[in-house]
Amino acid sequence: MRMLRWLWIVVILIISVAAAAQDDDEILRAEYDTVYSIDFEAGSGEAVLRFAGAEGDVVSLLAGIDGVIFGAEIELEIRNGEGRSIGTQYDYALQPFVIAELPADDVYTAVVNFSHTEGADLDILIAKTAYITTEPLTVTVGGSKFATLLLLDVDDSDEYILEYTHDRGAFAPHITALDFSNMFMETLLRIGGDGITAWQVTTNLEASATYVVMISDEYSFLYSPSEFSEAEITLSLATQP
Repeated sequence: MRMLRWLWIVVILIISVAAAAQDDDEILRAEYDTVYSIDFEAGSGEAVLRFAGAEGDVVSLLAGIDGVIFGAEIELEIRNGEGRSIGTQYDYALQPFVIAELPADDVYTAVVNFSHTEGADLDILIAKTAYITTEPLTVTVGGSKFATLLLLDVDDSDEYILEYTHDRGAFAPHITALDFSNMFMETLLRIGGDGITAWQVTTNLEASATYVVMISDEYSFLYSPSEFSEAEITLSLATQP
């Protein structure tokens, strides 16, 4: 009897380990700034991506549908090593994204839930981002990344000048700055077009507010399946003299 009981325990352990291994196989090992295409062929489903992050990393999680599908629902979440949700989810042009500042060196999990009556391909991007401050910030945009998200950070509530430059005349990114501090999202600026190599805009910023700057190849939308030219751009904030 005792031998039979031990045999059952061994069988249960083997089944549990096999199930855990099978679940682990379904988790995609992700890296920053790499686009992963997920096929939700059955319509509704969940994708799980795991990535290593360091304390203080500011990361964004984006998902875009390859094609136009009306009525689709996408929910995004970033979880820490203990499984707790961190960061804040926003929506822009009916497309969600999450931004989080990582609290510790850990392995984090990005969860993407898709719901629709039909299947679809989703492009998932976990990107390391940064704050735009009074110190010039140079970032690489375009290429395989379908969008870049940055945050505005100010110490004092004041009138600021947001400046932008690049050294490629044929490069035409579309930049949108949004205020997510209130119940209703407010657009601070939206600019794009060929031949724009530098600009500056003056706007009032609150020190406690949340401002997100989006850079993509589309004037109104966060996601586009087509790549756009990779380039380095520089952004900075300055107080109004």
